Amino acid sequence: MIKKMDVNIFKENLVCVLEKIAIANNLIVSENWRFRIIPILEKNKPLNTKDDIMRLIVLNEESLEKRGIMVLDQAIAALSCFVPLCPIWIDVKLKETTDKLIIVELYTSLRMRKPTELHNQETGHPPFRAVI
Repeated sequence: MIKKMDVNIFKENLVCVLEKIAIANNLIVSENWRFRIIPILEKNKPLNTKDDIMRLIVLNEESLEKRGIMVLDQAIAALSCFVPLCPIWIDVKLKETTDKLIIVELYTSLRMRKPTELHNQETGHPPFRAVI
């Protein structure tokens, strides 16, 4: 079980999932990967103050539209702004590949939790899960 989270660990965990997706799709993880964050409001799951800040300020629709498609470090900055708290789960899904870009969607919970509460512990790279 993971007991510590910082921005570097968060990034390493996301890169591990991207590598799994790349292997499954015969791709190479490089700087031409772009990310779209899609927040998921979970029904019947209580939100605390930090969750509400994430929902209303960091990952609100207007803010995400402004940012558009992000590079890796921008996506990490948005999702890890409360480290050591981070989204309880993030599903990573390859959306589209073109000659120039690879678009990845990050479906994310808005519930910010401490490292021991994160989902996908068994994969070794919580909170991320590759959706292949």
